Amino acid sequence: RVDGWPYVTIQVSLALPVKLDSGAGWDLALGASGLGIIHYHGDEKTGGYDVCCEFVEHSACVRRARPRTCGSDSDPSCDEADARSATLLYAAHDCPISETFSARVRKPLHLNETGRWGIALQVRDEDGHEVACVAAAFDVASETGVAELGPLAGGRGGASGANE
Repeated sequence: RVDGWPYVTIQVSLALPVKLDSGAGWDLALGASGLGIIHYHGDEKTGGYDVCCEFVEHSACVRRARPRTCGSDSDPSCDEADARSATLLYAAHDCPISETFSARVRKPLHLNETGRWGIALQVRDEDGHEVACVAAAFDVASETGVAELGPLAGGRGGASGANE
């Protein structure tokens, strides 16, 4: 728990069929039966969460202030230019990422509720094709806010290990 709010951390070892580079992304879904689902997908204008920053365990990413390439926030060509130059947002980043690596993602639960929860992490290559999907069930205890994960079910890419 952080300031009384429950968080979940998923840590997985992945063996993918390809290296990941700028433009590859990930998203995360959390849900509890009868309580609803939240889908963390990042900034849709830049293709979602970027694997190049704060995705691999022990990330070396250092963010820069986002440069403005256009005069109008509503100009769609500005969004496209920003998306194409995603790694320009970082002074240091983790790409390219080899086929075998450990990923670590930490997000808050959208509800402060105890009980059985589910989590799904999806990883996409630069072309938007899914290269890994990892799912797990976990319980949130009211006393500790610690999520106890059940066995992982890894899709393409193979995965193991998850915690908190």
